[in-house]
This record gives sequence, structure tokens and C-alpha cells, in this order.
Amino acid sequence: MVEVLEVEDNVVTVRGLDAFDGTPVLDLKPFDYWDMVEDARIPEWWTRLEEKRIL
Repeated sequence: MVEVLEVEDNVVTVRGLDAFDGTPVLDLKPFDYWDMVEDARIPEWWTRLEEKRIL
């Protein structure tokens, strides 16, 4: 789990990633209900998708 600090064009700046600086990241996934992290923020678009999926 990482904290997204900034998104600019195709560059996502994060905090808390265990990788070398500048390492390409090939896959990003949003936080989901089965992930257990305190104070995690869920993007609005993900919440809307989940609501549609459940209905």
C-alpha cells in the first residue's frame, strides 16, 4: 500500500513504495474492502464501480 502524492501525465508520485527511485511500476490497483490499512482513502470512481457491481 502506498500513498499517492501526485499524478501528472503518466507519472504517479507515491510514498511508501519498496522500490528503487525511478523504477517503472507496471500495475496499480485501488484499495478494496478486503485490504486492511488504517486511514486508507478510496477514490470516488472505485466506490461508484463497487456500488454498481453490488446492485
